[in-house]
Amino acid sequence: MINRTEIGPTEETFDADVVGVDVIGFSNFTKHLIDLKGAGAAEAVRDVLDNGFRAIANQLSAFGFVVIDSLGDGIILTRRRQAGADSRPAREQWVRKAEEAFADSAGGLRVRAAHASGRVSVCRVGGWPASFVPGELTH
Repeated sequence: MINRTEIGPTEETFDADVVGVDVIGFSNFTKHLIDLKGAGAAEAVRDVLDNGFRAIANQLSAFGFVVIDSLGDGIILTRRRQAGADSRPAREQWVRKAEEAFADSAGGLRVRAAHASGRVSVCRVGGWPASFVPGELTH
């Protein structure tokens, strides 16, 4: 058994790149599955989102991104800003890779992705100790 001590609220601020991803047409997709599967639609929706978001996380991990939050039909990925700014084509590549990874794994359902860079604060209200480090989120 791991012996962990819970901690109180923390805040960590750092320069970061952020990619946000949101499913296009999620309400219509969900309604269609409910019409087809009834009560079983929830599991089908979960599976499609899990597969698509996992594909995005795997694709962007090569660039040092980790998922820091999921928002129903969207996710937010971030990484500590690397020394020397990435070029605009590199930033556009992250967005394109995210959109392609989801579409390839989610049966044609698509996402819209966007990128931003700047100061980010990660706030935790408590629980297990966690720290954002380049390339991974540790607990």
